[in-house]
Amino acid sequence: MAKPNASGAAAESGGAATNDAGNHHPQQHQQLTESFVRAFDKQRSTLAGFARCSNLEELHVVRDGFYLGMAKDLCPDEYKRVLVMVLKRKFGSSNGNGNGDETNSHNDNGCYDTGIVPGENQGMLSMSFEEMVLAARVCDNDNEIDTHTDNDNHNHNKSNNTNTNTNTNENDETKDTAAAATTTTTTTHNAIGGDDDATKTTTRYWKDLLEALFRIAETVGSELESSVWKTLEDGRMQWLRAVSAAHPIKTILQKALALESKSKSETNDANTSDAMMVWIYTICVHLTTAAEEQEDDDDTDTTTTTTQLKRAVDDWMVAVDMTDRFQPLKNYQAELWDPRRDEWRPLDIGAQEAAERGGADLLEAWNAKGLNEVN
Repeated sequence: MAKPNASGAAAESGGAATNDAGNHHPQQHQQLTESFVRAFDKQRSTLAGFARCSNLEELHVVRDGFYLGMAKDLCPDEYKRVLVMVLKRKFGSSNGNGNGDETNSHNDNGCYDTGIVPGENQGMLSMSFEEMVLAARVCDNDNEIDTHTDNDNHNHNKSNNTNTNTNTNENDETKDTAAAATTTTTTTHNAIGGDDDATKTTTRYWKDLLEALFRIAETVGSELESSVWKTLEDGRMQWLRAVSAAHPIKTILQKALALESKSKSETNDANTSDAMMVWIYTICVHLTTAAEEQEDDDDTDTTTTTTQLKRAVDDWMVAVDMTDRFQPLKNYQAELWDPRRDEWRPLDIGAQEAAERGGADLLEAWNAKGLNEVN
């Protein structure tokens, strides 16, 4: 399985690290680095959940849970604000902003209790990992409040007009933790009298948490999103697409092996090996095809790997006299499909490396009964 690296580290956790992450002297920077590495190491089990994801939505649950866990140690103030808002939305609040069922509104997205990140409920919230992440995400939803304002204060705004005012509270020691989040307030005035105003408040608890975490990551030289997480997400999605595309031919091959086993009371190991070779070849074809369609030229390593794998596919087509790269069973000649041939090794290695990048095992993927069983 791919093993992400913290690749850089942080100075002090908490308010100082969050609000002044770029102005540390060497000792503070070293402390931040050590704090960052410790926080990263604590979240390795969360990151490992990427290998159990079957789609992009589940991957993003793991990603955001990873960020939330990192922020708990590195950005405690921002984390606390998110936690307070989650509590308000879960149990309701006296001011009417929390209705007690916000998190449940996401119950139909297939992410609850999927087991992608195993563990106990999230403390006093009695929420699963997925529920906690989804609840944290909706903290930034718009909250609309009706307010009554003195008409004299808005004489210059009697016609329809909107003023947007963004205020950032920089006091980390505020008594009301939730109120410290960045808030954007938009007021739309009544066109007739101006004394009935609809005020729409957009809170930034979740966004503030992410920004604070990314500032610390940048300070310590770690590219959390563009490098650490993107490597895992891309690897998993590329593997899932390739395995999905190769599933039809795998089904054909395994049915043929099952029929052979039924008629002969056992399956010939050589035939199983031949069938796996055809399946592995098909995976490699789709890995190169998907990479070509994405045209991701920014990642030199990925481009090089794809080019090498495509060359290996071409070489194997010549070696086994294949006429259609997408139909390896057409004019199939079993005697040419010999795993001891030099041309086969790059394909075998390429498929195994792709499986590892996707958090999977090649043999386990072959033995998986269907696409619903995560490979």
